[in-house]
Amino acid sequence: MKNNRFNKLKIKRILRDYTQNSSITKINWFWLSGFIQGDGCFIIRRTRDEYILYVSQSLLDVQVLFKIKSFLGYGYVRIQEKDKMAHFVLQNQKGLIYVLSHLGPFFDSKNESFLLFLEKYNIVFFNNNLNILSTDFVNLNNAWLSGFIDADGSFYGSFTKNKHMISGYNLQLRFSITQKSLSVLIIFSKLFNSKVKYNKKGFHYVILSDKESLDLLLNYLTNFPLFTKKAISLKRWSKLYILFKTKEHLNQDSLYLKKLVESINKF
Repeated sequence: MKNNRFNKLKIKRILRDYTQNSSITKINWFWLSGFIQGDGCFIIRRTRDEYILYVSQSLLDVQVLFKIKSFLGYGYVRIQEKDKMAHFVLQNQKGLIYVLSHLGPFFDSKNESFLLFLEKYNIVFFNNNLNILSTDFVNLNNAWLSGFIDADGSFYGSFTKNKHMISGYNLQLRFSITQKSLSVLIIFSKLFNSKVKYNKKGFHYVILSDKESLDLLLNYLTNFPLFTKKAISLKRWSKLYILFKTKEHLNQDSLYLKKLVESINKF
């Protein structure tokens, strides 16, 4: 009973803290399109004639769903406390027509579902707000990639003892992004001069670890910030990356560096 009461209080605190935070309100259609590519879906239930835009997040990131709801002016957020998940749901016809007229395009199967939604509501896709009608919309001059990274990107580091290193340890910092959709990762890899790899679980992924690509990524995210809790991870990661790049990490206490790496991987 106590745990249940604690969880409810915790949820209320999360909603209060983030829905009243005005510092993360500047999402836009580019960011939202990229975020939906990673963590959203277009659900079609033909037997019920239901068309639903659905975006799911961990309960710890519920604030971003309320930001989406506030930005769109439609939809609602549903909390599943037992599963520690939250969902933004939009199925109101008026709201869908408005939102669909501003979103997209997407990639692969997600774009196929998106086009079925447009067909259902007789929406001709010509997005005047975004002016994106080809894969050229994924570039370093808008927030699409920021939304995509918020959904599927990861900042992480490793700190291991190594007697062969002068410092006595080996520090590595990387960024990775994973998706089943190959098309978007091919574009991402070209933008950051990297390669797409494939794992046995059926996912494609890109890893950035060299200075040039990481500098480019950090510069991009400075211009187009993240809105989920990955922003916290990025802040800690970039702090450590600057120390590493300037070799100032060699003057830092190893326990401090290890704890900083752990705090990055936590998110």
